[in-house]
Amino acid sequence: MKDTTLTVGAYGIVVDEYGQVLMVRRDDSRTWAPPGGGVDADEMPPDAAAREVEEETGLKVLPLRLIGLHYMRLWRNEYLSFGFRCLRRGGELTPSRETPAVGFY
Repeated sequence: MKDTTLTVGAYGIVVDEYGQVLMVRRDDSRTWAPPGGGVDADEMPPDAAAREVEEETGLKVLPLRLIGLHYMRLWRNEYLSFGFRCLRRGGELTPSRETPAVGFY
């Protein structure tokens, strides 16, 4: 029997001064979600969340606190995702190839 595979992810929740949440539209699934992605082997989840937010939106953020932890199992794959409330520190909203639409909604 094959062992399960665990994939660890992180995402950032960024709220603007009007109470709107930063969202991205993913090119692969065409769904809207908070910016996020996989945690690299050499990084901690808060660092991954900040990196993913910048890669996907152009914004620099500081993760403030853990606000969500989600687990899902699909067949032999397990997914664990850490969600962080983030403070915007700079940068400009810029879509990426992976996320062709970004904005606060």
